Amino acid sequence: MGFSASRARQVLEAVGWDVMKAVAVLADDGPGGGGGSSSSGGGSTSGSRSRSPSSVAPPGKKELRFKIPANVKPGMTVTIADGSSGKRHSVRVPANAKPGTELRIFVDK
Repeated sequence: MGFSASRARQVLEAVGWDVMKAVAVLADDGPGGGGGSSSSGGGSTSGSRSRSPSSVAPPGKKELRFKIPANVKPGMTVTIADGSSGKRHSVRVPANAKPGTELRIFVDK
């Protein structure tokens, strides 16, 4: 996604595991933020929905929404599959999120 997994964790911790705030910070970082990606065995979900008309994605990004699966707990990492591009994105579940909670992330188009 244009930044390293360690940078993503650092920002998530800094914003209290609020994924939306972390995405905003990471999107503003600019080039040089790293380029690695992480994978984990936290879980996997697919069928992500693309941007909704009510959301505004930052330039060059698109929104993915997903519901936290029943077997996933805060702090675990899930892999989200973008149904339109086939790309997979690793997302760490925020501390306050519960199964069934819908999360939104912004990813490169």
